[in-house]
Amino acid sequence: MIEVKSALSKTEFLDALEKVKTFKTMAPAGSHVMMISQRSQPFGLVFAYGLSDNSLSSLVENLKEWEAGNPPTLWPNYLCVLEAGVIYHRNKLFEDFHDSNKITAETWPINISFGEDSLFKFYSALHDMCAHTIGAC
Repeated sequence: MIEVKSALSKTEFLDALEKVKTFKTMAPAGSHVMMISQRSQPFGLVFAYGLSDNSLSSLVENLKEWEAGNPPTLWPNYLCVLEAGVIYHRNKLFEDFHDSNKITAETWPINISFGEDSLFKFYSALHDMCAHTIGAC
């Protein structure tokens, strides 16, 4: 699921996070696909065309506050602001996590300003998530 926003203000960001949460709550996860393997957890991404009186750093702080009240299974997998940068989860070994199954309470959100390469990074992360998803893409 990808929630698209034109300008990402704090209000719009929190709205997008709630929509990702709702989707992840409703989507079937953990069920078996034809009794062969377990279905992957669904993923939820936020894509925005621009920022609105804020920064990637402020969005990370907003995300940390929101995540404090929600279980890791409902956290967004990735966020991209076109021409600005991305936000995703990392652990203390500096491993990057995009898969829902690997985002835990021991991971935290970081932002990286990729500028004009942000769309490429978003596409690459989306491709990786789909490639590792069983029975959902």
